[in-house]
Amino acid sequence: NLVVVECPRGGGITQACATLLNLENLANILKKKSYKMNFYNDTKTSLKQIKSYLKYLAETANPEQLVEYLNILKGVPSVEVNYAETTVDIREAETTVSANQNEIENILKKLKALVEAIVTQAENNLNIIMPGYTHTRPAQPVLFSHWLLAYAWMFTRDRERLINVREISDYCPLGSGALAGSNFPLDRKFLAEKLGFSKITLNSMDAVSDRDFLIDFLSACALIMLHLSRLAEELIWMSGEEFGFFELPEELCTGSSMMPNKKNPDALELIRGKTGRCYGNLLSLLTVMKSTLLAYNRDFQEDKEAVFDTACTVNDCLEIMELLIRGLKPVPEKMLQACQKGYILATDLADYLVKKGLGFRQAHQAVGRLVRYCEKKGKAFDQLSLKEFKKAHHLFDQEVYKLLSFSASVKSKEVLGATSPQQVKQAIRKLKNLLKK
Repeated sequence: NLVVVECPRGGGITQACATLLNLENLANILKKKSYKMNFYNDTKTSLKQIKSYLKYLAETANPEQLVEYLNILKGVPSVEVNYAETTVDIREAETTVSANQNEIENILKKLKALVEAIVTQAENNLNIIMPGYTHTRPAQPVLFSHWLLAYAWMFTRDRERLINVREISDYCPLGSGALAGSNFPLDRKFLAEKLGFSKITLNSMDAVSDRDFLIDFLSACALIMLHLSRLAEELIWMSGEEFGFFELPEELCTGSSMMPNKKNPDALELIRGKTGRCYGNLLSLLTVMKSTLLAYNRDFQEDKEAVFDTACTVNDCLEIMELLIRGLKPVPEKMLQACQKGYILATDLADYLVKKGLGFRQAHQAVGRLVRYCEKKGKAFDQLSLKEFKKAHHLFDQEVYKLLSFSASVKSKEVLGATSPQQVKQAIRKLKNLLKK
């Protein structure tokens, strides 16, 4: 609680009350003075009472009451106590500290844990092949690990984004007063340092009316929820009976009160649903801020509910998703069966013709004719004779059959960031290194 006292040390400096005073001694002083508060035998509880009452006075009482209480608290003869800050910049600083240091740190820890869970799953299931999709249709074979690591990179960007939000909001507003600054000779840099800020605000009117850092926080959280929702949707979709690519952990699913056969992905559906809630909180604060004049306005009290509701929601959703990922069981047989559909090696055949010297447009057309022929005859590529291949284009030869395996397709993608086993292993190493930072 950011109650500030002035201490005449070389011309006047400021510190937070908690950093200036020995609170353990203060509890004993208060007990002896029989101040109008209930204290308990243990010092820890007494200190909580002191801090709670300071917060109450800072928010509701007049300056004289606060000074009277601080005079009792000081317990140091050489200290002169002055009420130097208004509740406006105190509230601003409290919000900054809470959102910047507490909520962001909590979410960063949960993001790290989720990425670690994803990396572990990817590393433990490195050789599983599944169909990759575009437009919700089978496209090309990819490693299951490659698909899963796509989300690891999303959440890694989310971590970087939150760290950036923390850095650009690391300004201490204390000393700004209600809007014009303070008449007291405050050492704002010293105060910022003691409270853990690296910089101070340089315009008092901007400082007390700024909520950019909260909007940045809500925006970063909205993107986290977007990524969680996308992952939740894919897990819901791919764990259903139509696909059966994964088995979800029993403890995070529910049955039906009517249908005994059901195993509903409720946890994932709740994550998907709560994404809209966080979007709404962002839009709510943007709307609150859009017409506010300088400097402080009572509208700003609406920021608290949006920020702390979002922080709570994101923390819960990240924790649940981590549990889901750690308990996820891939079903390789189902993924391999799905690879048989959609002629997902067609692009490899087109690339094969290009390597033989054919232009890609012509190769695309030739393989397109081959796909239509297979659909008409009810055949897969590996069931075609060389003669049938040559009907599509004369450049096909016996080597084409070496391409007709999903593992060959995956292994051939050796560019950085691709789906080959070597590239996926390299991506896992990079992610592990990033998690150490």
